Amino acid sequence: MDNYREEKNNNDIESSVLKKLSGINLNTDNLDQHFLVSSEIINCLVDAAGLTEEDVVMEIGPGPGQITEKIAKRAGLVYGIELDNRFRSLLEEVVKKNSNVHIVFNSALDIKWPLVNKMIMNPPFSILEPLIEKIISEPKIEKVSIVIGKNFCDRCFSSNLSSRTAFLVNAYFKCTKIMEISRDSFFPKSREKAVVMLLERLNKNNTSSDLKFIADCILKIQDCSVRFIFQNLLSKKFKNKNKQGILPYISLDVLEIPERTMKKRIRKLTNEDFGYIHEGISRLMKIENSYKFKK
Repeated sequence: MDNYREEKNNNDIESSVLKKLSGINLNTDNLDQHFLVSSEIINCLVDAAGLTEEDVVMEIGPGPGQITEKIAKRAGLVYGIELDNRFRSLLEEVVKKNSNVHIVFNSALDIKWPLVNKMIMNPPFSILEPLIEKIISEPKIEKVSIVIGKNFCDRCFSSNLSSRTAFLVNAYFKCTKIMEISRDSFFPKSREKAVVMLLERLNKNNTSSDLKFIADCILKIQDCSVRFIFQNLLSKKFKNKNKQGILPYISLDVLEIPERTMKKRIRKLTNEDFGYIHEGISRLMKIENSYKFKK
């Protein structure tokens, strides 16, 4: 009986979304429009955020509003930012039914965001990198339940964080893979498999200070070299301790970061460079931990 109900709910959601989208020629190329039509996945996406009536939530790219309506039933206030004006009439209906929903028609990357503490969304994968960096810059956002491509998810959990976005995500958030999503759970069918991922912002007590220091520099100082950043990290990390004889002198050479990466400006780093930087940070942490153990 439970399986029958689940299948019926999925069919109802899919039929509802397809009916709303009829007559709209979706732009899967320029706007990367692929909407969730699985009730199971939508519920999983919303459940992961752990919503209460105290939460103020933002959704990027609500489209026909099938996720927005689920969020509105649990959160105190919901903001949706939608770029495509063709969804205006559909989202106005969602607003009429839910007094706690507000929709803004604009680019999420170009406007100032309202103050929210959580985000739930199935955004276009093509804007994921600048979107993540904008989320990082909003410290009040505690949790993000997001649909992302499986390839990006795999990079976030790799032992070698060989991409700028994966590097930054791990510096600021605890990442949890909630559920894998098949291509058939979207309309139109997505080009790649996807994942529901939960990002929970790290505080000072549960993040790597080295990783966070480097990430802060990457975001704020675009025109300095990798060498300059690591020199500042070592100075900050060991200066006082070296004076007291607590730690030995640490040379940049022990990081084993290739010289060509060390010389590069932040804005010119490749994914391969970020992998080398992450490995260098790991070596630095091992050296420090090894010395502490010996003491």
